[in-house]
Amino acid sequence: MPDYFDAFKKGLEAVDAAQVARREINEVFAEVDRQLGEGTDGKIKIERKEYYVKPIGLADLAGLASFSYALSGKKRETYWAIIARNPLIPESSEKELAKWSQDYAGYPCRIVWANTEQYCADRESLELALVTLLKDTEVVEKLTVLMRLEPPPPKEEIAQQTDAADKE
Repeated sequence: MPDYFDAFKKGLEAVDAAQVARREINEVFAEVDRQLGEGTDGKIKIERKEYYVKPIGLADLAGLASFSYALSGKKRETYWAIIARNPLIPESSEKELAKWSQDYAGYPCRIVWANTEQYCADRESLELALVTLLKDTEVVEKLTVLMRLEPPPPKEEIAQQTDAADKE
């Protein structure tokens, strides 16, 4: 006879291991973000973000509005990406650096960019994959664009310039 309670105990252990792995992955990304933020004077922020696979069009809106679509339980297809943005610039555009996928248990996870696909089974392989990503020429070019963005002048400065122009 199967030992159901033993199976349940193993499931509890798997839940604990998954929580540890997900926390570890979050710590790695927090460290990447911290180091790039410090090294660029706060001009780069690294995040993972969910995107829709394709933008919604008018035909899709009509379908979404239909009663049968609502009953079907369909959801729009999404994917996750590793992105960068310049947090010093309001409304800074986001640059997608790579596609990101992660098992519910944390590992394995996968990073895909250009012609590269990295599978990560643990913290060390994730760290190595992110190092490889950050050395990639296309990725660095995207980060450089973000770093070169100039913040808009403060509102007070704009008001002073407007007042000075009005007096002339």
